[in-house]
Amino acid sequence: YNQADYKGFIFYSDYALKTGWYNSQLYYDRGSAYERLHEYSKAKKEYKRALKKGYYPAQSALENCKKRQIAWKKAKK
Repeated sequence: YNQADYKGFIFYSDYALKTGWYNSQLYYDRGSAYERLHEYSKAKKEYKRALKKGYYPAQSALENCKKRQIAWKKAKK
């Protein structure tokens, strides 16, 4: 993630989740990675998972993601 390899981060975090290793921040970071790839629906889903697991900074990230998604759709037109 720190090297801006968001697809790679998602790939390896998928593996971590399959092995049963996870924490609430992992879902938050996955949301951030999806957001940087402009995959907003997936990002929102991950932020919601982070919130469900108790990672409360995901609340503001989710709200901002919704705003960015609207702006992205407008910019694409």
